[in-house]
Amino acid sequence: MCWHCNDAKAARGSKLDRHQHIGKGSIGYEPFRRLLNDPRLAHAAFIAETPIDVPGDDRKNVAVLKRLVG
Repeated sequence: MCWHCNDAKAARGSKLDRHQHIGKGSIGYEPFRRLLNDPRLAHAAFIAETPIDVPGDDRKNVAVLKRLVG
């Protein structure tokens, strides 16, 4: 099982797939926290597909996801 992780620039139901940094879009932190801490998903892979506006943004988004665990 693999989860594709990105926050959303557009509102739910907009049918737009515009990626945003984790916690900075319309989804927010809590749904990611719930997914990352759900024991049913303990062995799932998580792929961050977030924008890179400046070098290092990819590492920052992964760090945010890691902080939400536990």
